[in-house]
Formats: sequence, C-alpha cells, structure tokens
Amino acid sequence: MIYDRDEQRSAAFEILDRMKSALQHSFGTQVQNMIATLRFSPAEDQHYYQGLLYEAMDQYVEARAAFALYAASGDTPWRDRALDHVRAIDAFRKNPPPVPKLAAPVPVTPIRNNPYP
Repeated sequence: MIYDRDEQRSAAFEILDRMKSALQHSFGTQVQNMIATLRFSPAEDQHYYQGLLYEAMDQYVEARAAFALYAASGDTPWRDRALDHVRAIDAFRKNPPPVPKLAAPVPVTPIRNNPYP
C-alpha cells in the first residue's frame, strides 16, 4: 500500500513477489484475512486495499470494481491513484501480453526390428 501510494511501483512489485514466494498458495487468503481484521478510516480505504489484493492475485475484474468503488466514494485522497489503476487494468485487458506458444510435439519414429513390441 505504502509503495503504491508513493509511486514506487518497482518496490511494490518486489515486496509482492517476496510475499507470494513465501506464502505461496496461502497468499490471497492470508492477506484477505488480515484486511478483514483492520478498521479503516476512512471506511472507503477498504476498497483500495481490496483492489490491490485482487490486482496482486490477477483478478482484474474484481480489482477494477474495488478501485472504481473507492474512486466513486467522493473526494478521497487517493482517488486519482485509484483511477490510474482502473486505466491500467483497462489497458491490460485490451492488450494482454501474448501467450507463449508451446513447441510442436516431435513426431515419434518407430524403431525397426524392435525386440520389445
């Protein structure tokens, strides 16, 4: 959160990568459980936190919705940053990175006079 709001995106991604690596499959659940224990002031900050979590988990539809809810809450301090996330998600969804192509399978040539049928 702090790195995101301070425009230190590379530091934010580095921390996320470390967290994901350390927590592996429980990353989303543990962060979600931690968010559930917090009391947000202002309350709409919860949408921003959830947006970051969804974005980190590649759940872009949910992330976009959470950031949009935060931005729609009125004159919030990080409204412009939340809208940056919405625009970035929209751009990503319009032009996703190409999926790497798998190599074509190598045809198997039968061995002649194979002693093991």
